[in-house]
Order: sequence, then structure tokens, then C-alpha cells
Amino acid sequence: MECNFAFDGKHCLRDFDCVYIYAKSRPVSPESVFSAFEIGGGDGDVLFGDRRVHQVMTHKGSLYLMHTPPTEAEALRIYREIAAWLKVGRRRLIWDYEPDRYLLAEVEDGITFSQSSWPDGGISIGFRCQPFAYNLWPDIASGTLTAGADTVLALPLRTGEPAPVSLTLKNTGEADLTGVTVTVGSRQVVLAGMAVAAGETLEINMEAPIGAMVGDDSALPYATRFDHLVAERACSVTVAGTFDTGTAQAAVTARATGRWI
Repeated sequence: MECNFAFDGKHCLRDFDCVYIYAKSRPVSPESVFSAFEIGGGDGDVLFGDRRVHQVMTHKGSLYLMHTPPTEAEALRIYREIAAWLKVGRRRLIWDYEPDRYLLAEVEDGITFSQSSWPDGGISIGFRCQPFAYNLWPDIASGTLTAGADTVLALPLRTGEPAPVSLTLKNTGEADLTGVTVTVGSRQVVLAGMAVAAGETLEINMEAPIGAMVGDDSALPYATRFDHLVAERACSVTVAGTFDTGTAQAAVTARATGRWI
């Protein structure tokens, strides 16, 4: 049944022998709030560009057991087990009808039992979902960075909304990696004065929490420019590096997780 779901790695039907039935309606896209301003003496309001803020969504429905529990006590035990599964906090929610995407969701409200619409009764739940659906697998492009030459990665991004572009650079040579410039469109990240030694990895993360790390140490003190790298479609990611003396080489991977409204 395509309306079933997996949450936090477990499936309602396969792991708990329950089917999920939607409430009378379900959200297709989140509500949006535009930046609008009223002007004294004028009609209506004025939009400040097309920038909008997306609100959270709530998916409501009920879970019904596919078998009849032998006793009321057994039914209560099962529903408590289901409640413990769902009340763990924010996790990945994957609908059966969209198996290649996930929502970030949590069950915030109480879970209630009712016998009004199913012979053996069921429990009502509501998922509080963040506004974006994310691709289950990120789009990735890899290459090799050497001294004195730009490395251009063709990132085959599948997304409906601007997606952050993150990078991993592992020093596979002998010389220290001392600087990196990453360009996506008109945006750049520039790090200089580092000493990423052979075998060490520089992570530039544009998903929250945004930052740059070499092992357990922040690389942000070396940033002379740190734009938020995002792309709206398949794009080129240009990477340039500077090295100390010795064999200069680094493995570079760019990645982005497409998101949809």
C-alpha cells in the first residue's frame, strides 16, 4: 500500500504490521510567507522580491493493526511499542509512494487511540515535517586537485530548490595543502594559510551546521571569503589549490542533496 511509511529506519507494515490511512487531506506543499510591506496611503502591499520563507507542514493520519490482538493488554503493549518508535525526535520519514526522497519529521503531539473507523481501533498520529523533501542519495562529482591547475567538477544536481554544495578534499600527496578556492557560480569559499598534511581531510560543509573542518579543528580562521555555496541545477564546481613543496595532490569530491517543495 503506497500510503505506508518508514520512520527512523523502521517500516509501519513490515516491522509493526500496521497500515497508515491519511486524514481527509494531506499537504502537498508548505505554506509560504513573502516579505511584504505596506506603504502609507497606498493600496495593498508591496513584495520585496520573490524571496519567501517556507513553513512547517503537518501530515495527519491513523495507524491500524492488520491483525486482531488477543487481549486489550496485548493491544496496549503493541501501541506503546509503536508510540516509543515514533516519539524519538526528528528523524527521516519516507513515504512508500516516494521511496527516493525523505522528509525530516517528528511526532510532537500525543498519540490517541480510537475505535470509530476501524473494527479493532487504531491510533491517530501527526508528523510535524520540515518544508523540504530531500533526495535520499546526494549527487556527487569527484576529481583530482594538483598545484597550478583548476579542477572543474561537473555536478549532476537534481533539485527543485537551491541546494547547498559541500566539498571534501583529502590530501593524497606529500606536500601540505595550504590554500583552497572553491567557486560555484558567483559564490566563493577562499581558505589560505592552512597546513592540511598528507592523509588529512578538509571538509567544507554548506549544510547546517555550516563550517569547515580539518579533523577536529575548525578551518574557518583561515577563511578570507566564505559564501554560502548553493546551486539551482546541474553546475560546475571549480576548485583551485596551493601546496607546500613536494608531491602535490588531493582527492576532491563535491556533493549536494537535492531538495523539493
